[in-house]
Amino acid sequence: MFFYRKGILKTYRLPVPVISVGNITTGGTGKTPVVEYLAKYAGKKGKRVIIISRGYAPMMQQGKDAASNEMCNDEHLLFKENIPGIMNILGKDRVKSGWEAINRRQAECLLLDDGFQHLRLLRDMDIVLIDTLEPFGYEYTLPRGLLREPLEGLRRSDLFLLTHTDQISPEKKTDGNQPAP
Repeated sequence: MFFYRKGILKTYRLPVPVISVGNITTGGTGKTPVVEYLAKYAGKKGKRVIIISRGYAPMMQQGKDAASNEMCNDEHLLFKENIPGIMNILGKDRVKSGWEAINRRQAECLLLDDGFQHLRLLRDMDIVLIDTLEPFGYEYTLPRGLLREPLEGLRRSDLFLLTHTDQISPEKKTDGNQPAP
């Protein structure tokens, strides 16, 4: 991150809005359902939205009914099943994938799935999900804690979404000084 802030590593801006959905901790914070919701919302507003994903393992073979026999991951299969009208491009190079989405697929909006730590592609909005069950990853970065980066990284966020709020106790929802309602 230091090298991007100092301009040593180059960043790229694309000519369409780019919205990143990510987190600062490892694990399931609920990014996939949020990306699905945003994709459906943009689609209902008439925008041609495309999801750009890194394509992390576990990798699996697409079914025989797929147009191609390429490798994909479980999030890709969920997107395909839950939002079949929305394309998901997998690739390590998100800038290249973004240009492909714009030039070959006429994307009007890009959603970066798990893109908060990917600083090479500039975003118009960074949405960070915080898991209320363990919001700050024991306050240590990997491998001691669950943080992907130091908590100062949250300053880059434009919006926080708290997830798993239905699973925490009423006491944990308060600041600790006031009794639960």
